[in-house]
Amino acid sequence: MRRLLRALTLATLALATLSTPALAQEDEVEAPLVVLLKVPGGGTKLLAEALYDLEPIELRTESWFVKQAKSRGFSKNKALKKSKSMRWVMKGAKIDVIVRLRDKSEEYRVDLYVRETGKPAETFLVPRGEDGLGKDGAETIRGRLVALFDGRIRIKGAAVVATVDDPDSTPDPTDPGDLVGVEDPGGVDDPVVPRKRPGSIEAPGDFLWVYGGARLLKRDLTIGGQNGAVLSYVSAFYPGYQISAEFFPLVFTDQDFTALGLYVDFTQGFDGISFTDAAGVQSQFALTHLRLEGGLSYRIDTPRDVAVSGEYVRVRLRATVRHESFSIPENTQLPSNSQTAVVLSGVVAYPLLVEGFALTGSFELIPVSFWGASREQFGESSFTYGMGTSLGGLFSVGSGINVSFDYAFGLYRTEFEGGGTALFSNANAFELVQGLNAGVSFQM
Repeated sequence: MRRLLRALTLATLALATLSTPALAQEDEVEAPLVVLLKVPGGGTKLLAEALYDLEPIELRTESWFVKQAKSRGFSKNKALKKSKSMRWVMKGAKIDVIVRLRDKSEEYRVDLYVRETGKPAETFLVPRGEDGLGKDGAETIRGRLVALFDGRIRIKGAAVVATVDDPDSTPDPTDPGDLVGVEDPGGVDDPVVPRKRPGSIEAPGDFLWVYGGARLLKRDLTIGGQNGAVLSYVSAFYPGYQISAEFFPLVFTDQDFTALGLYVDFTQGFDGISFTDAAGVQSQFALTHLRLEGGLSYRIDTPRDVAVSGEYVRVRLRATVRHESFSIPENTQLPSNSQTAVVLSGVVAYPLLVEGFALTGSFELIPVSFWGASREQFGESSFTYGMGTSLGGLFSVGSGINVSFDYAFGLYRTEFEGGGTALFSNANAFELVQGLNAGVSFQM
């Protein structure tokens, strides 16, 4: 039995040893991603065709790079000026090398930027002809690129034939189905291969978000003291509007797209209230609901599927300060009041069901808040805390325009200590604020 087990063990080890090279051969080598910026004076297509003679390689052009840089907060020129910026863009877009040519009268200066440093690993000169870059210059650049990759890519020759097993494995620069024409300064199309490599998708390109919408608001307030004093106010839904904006100047990106920015919100609502005093006289008052909020917003956009462009789960984490007031002319029934609160909140938009639609939800926590106006009527000091949530949807109609709707509510409790001028003693206040909201947002 022992001999049989030993024989089986040796046979297993032999099979594993023999199978390892085969498995290694089956592993697909990831093609390096090379970006070719437009050649000033012409010759972009000539150079692209020379680079297509390399394998394995994925080629992108300036228009694609500009979009990647913009989605990370940089213009093309701004990214090229600083190695740190280039490193962020190249790392986030998984670019291995960027080929850049600069016109030097009778020569071109060629810079080969690499991801690791964001700087040119090689800089050299090639001749410039009357029509821009010539064949000799293109072949020189191709050869230097092969040397830079140190064996990862090789020249496959001018004649390219795709294999039967994988007819799409090699892009054909003359096939319009594989290429998209982009205007070139030299009058020649700038080809780009649209296929995406795994894990390399276009990051969101919006850094300013502006929202405007209509709201129907409702407020229920009950204050009760330990001595039996009670104040109760229940409103119907009243009209209002909301204007919000977010701006993300600090961008950090890798597989996820993250950014730090500022958030501001302004909401106003209008209601009318009527009271009847002890003598039977009815009085009407206008109530104004005002909310102003501002603070930091941390953005996380995670690709739902790396194979699909634009499918992002969008998250916002915010830390803000909110001032909210309900103002009414002086009367004997309902006082004006205001609160200032620290708000910690999160918002998520999850793509769902159909293209362009996302389910939205939010949650907010108010760990500390203080009453301002009318606080002395209910106690000597006060402390407020609460929470809120919302649920809705967002539909993208294109060009950065979204239509959204949601239902939101917030529940708050205030504990007063001591006696108030309105004869309340150690009172507690419970407040429910609801909202039905619909609006339009613009992203750019």
